[in-house]
This record gives sequence, structure tokens and C-alpha cells, in this order.
Amino acid sequence: MSVLVCGPKLATCGIVFSIWGVIMLAMLGIFFKTHSAVLIEDVPLTEEDMAGDNLTNVYGLYDQVGYNCFVAAGIYVLVAAFSFCQMKLNKRKDSPSATSTAPRVSLAPRPQRPSRFPRSSPAISLCGSLPGPLLFGLDFLDLGPGLPRTTPRSTDSDLGSQAPIVSTTPI
Repeated sequence: MSVLVCGPKLATCGIVFSIWGVIMLAMLGIFFKTHSAVLIEDVPLTEEDMAGDNLTNVYGLYDQVGYNCFVAAGIYVLVAAFSFCQMKLNKRKDSPSATSTAPRVSLAPRPQRPSRFPRSSPAISLCGSLPGPLLFGLDFLDLGPGLPRTTPRSTDSDLGSQAPIVSTTPI
């Protein structure tokens, strides 16, 4: 009987959170056990605990909070172990059984949808659905039939420049 209660993504998330929780709570437990002054606001102190010069009550509360952190870290270890077992069960469920004698069925490849652009040049795969290869300076490539093509403008003798013109008629 399988005890599979969560999928592979939830099991992975449980492991990641558990590792973080164990590290974080173990460090907090250590700092509380060493009576770190920075964590004084997290210790449930009352007026009676602060009265007098005797700090044994304060140190006792520090130790109690540190103990609680270690218990919570232990619970996170149990959650990590449970998540790890769930990951193993998911992998076992997804992998084909070695004892199975049934023939493996291979699925036929899915038919490809027609592309918006013909695959006649590498410029199409670089540009994808962008407005045109001019964005990448690839105006010299042949884009295939029916696509805009750039043609050089005749040089103006005064300016001496060659600016490309986009022609929208198919070649």
C-alpha cells in the first residue's frame, strides 16, 4: 500500500523549507543557549523576572526559548524525512517497473503546428516574432519569400550615406 500524499514539487518544497528551518532554528537555539543580548526582546520577560540583581530567571527563560528552538528544528528534520520519502515514492511511481513484462508503448511525435515564419534562414530563429531582423542589424540576410526585405537606397552624393529602405512587397 502506497502512502503517497504529495507530488514531487511539494516534496521538494518541503525539503528546501525543512533544510532552511533546521539551519535557522538550530542557530537561534545556539544563540539563545549562549544568552545572546541581541535576542532579549524575544524572551518572554515579566517585571518580576527583571526585579533584583538575580538573573537566574532571565537565564532560565533564555534556556527555555533555546530548547523550544531545538524542538522545532527536530520537527523540521521529521518533515524533511517525510518529504524525502515522498520524493522517493514519486520517483518509484514515475519510473517503469523492472518486473513489468508488458511491452513498452512508444508514443508518436506530435504533429508540428505551422509556423508564422518560414524556416529559411537563421535570422528567423534569432528574431522569433520580433518586427524584423533590422533590430539585430541582419538586413543583409535573405528572409525567404513573402517577407519584408531591405534594399539599399541609392547613395546621395551630398550626404554620402546608405540608409536601408524596407520594402513591403514580396520579392
